[in-house]
Amino acid sequence: MHYNSRMSSASCLVVNTIHALMMLQAICTAMTFPLCIALLMLLGWNAYLLLTNRTTIEYYEGVTAEVKAMRRGERYQHPYDLGLCGNLHSILGPNPERWLFPGLAASGDGLAYVTAWDHVKDDVDTLLGL
Repeated sequence: MHYNSRMSSASCLVVNTIHALMMLQAICTAMTFPLCIALLMLLGWNAYLLLTNRTTIEYYEGVTAEVKAMRRGERYQHPYDLGLCGNLHSILGPNPERWLFPGLAASGDGLAYVTAWDHVKDDVDTLLGL
C-alpha cells in the first residue's frame, strides 16, 4: 500500500475538528484553573471565619480593636469566639448530624447570641453565690 501525501477532505475535517477541540479544552482548562484557586481561597477564608465565629465586618473591626489593645498593652479577645467546638455549635447547631442542613440545625432566635463574656459572668455569679 502506497502512502498518499494528500488527505481526503473528510479526514482533513476530522483532524481539524480534533485540533479545535484540543485547543478549546486547553483554553477552558487555562480559564478554570485560576477560578478554582480563587474559590479555594474563598473557602479557606470562610472556614477561618466560621472557626472564629466572626463575620467579615467583625473581622475587620477586630483588626482595628487588636491594634488599639496592643497600643494600650492589653490583649484583645473577640467577644463571640467560644473556642473551636463552641463556635461550630453556635453556628451550625448542637447536633452534628444536622450540620449539612443548616436551616434545620440553627438554634436560638437569631437576635441574641452567647458571648465569651457570658461564661465569665456565669462563673463570677457562681463564685459569688448569685
